[in-house]
Amino acid sequence: MKIAKYALAACVVSLGFTSMAQDNTQKANCKEKCKEKCASSEASNEKKKAHVMDALELSDDQREEIESLREELNDKRATLKADESLDEAARMEQMKALKAEKKSAMEEILTEDQQEKLTAMKAEMKAERKANKKDVTPGEAAEKQTAKMIEVIEDLTPEQEERLRILNLKVANKIDAIKKDDTMTDEKKKEFIKGNKEDKRRMLESILTEAQLAQWDAHVANKKKMKFEKKKTTESPKSE
Repeated sequence: MKIAKYALAACVVSLGFTSMAQDNTQKANCKEKCKEKCASSEASNEKKKAHVMDALELSDDQREEIESLREELNDKRATLKADESLDEAARMEQMKALKAEKKSAMEEILTEDQQEKLTAMKAEMKAERKANKKDVTPGEAAEKQTAKMIEVIEDLTPEQEERLRILNLKVANKIDAIKKDDTMTDEKKKEFIKGNKEDKRRMLESILTEAQLAQWDAHVANKKKMKFEKKKTTESPKSE
């Protein structure tokens, strides 16, 4: 009987370690995928920058000035991110100031023709991104959302990750169906999509702990703020 009890205890401990190992492996795999995605994105961005610089037919002096400006701004961004004395609002304000600084400096470096050409190229790339976004399936959108949640939210269990995956797919399918419904007006579609997102937020309360939910809410709020600031910068006049 004692042998059986010890065997059972050993089995429970073994299962515990196995579960922890699987959890750690899943998180490690997710982080590795995120690193690969970031590296791929960085390489793609560098390629696009090179294409833009070639298309603008920059002189050697202009290229040097732009490269120097980029290095300077990258250093300033890194300093801002590392500054723990700043709260998120103050950091965002200073990041916004850096964008304005870059815009002003680029206007000094580029000719009027180059500025117009750059504006047109940016609009074209934005339209291309929108078109590519439309090609994403609900399943791909759900997986992307789940991967981001696993990256942002700490201490998720395998069970929580699976529940998030199911929830994200369910909502993505509903939103996709709404967007494709030709019987609905655009206004009605927006209303229904908003309702689905609100329902999803309530469902998250039953999946995540209070601390985990706060982490995700902070990420979503920061993303919205950055999007708003980017929109304001884009819509601002070319010169004061």
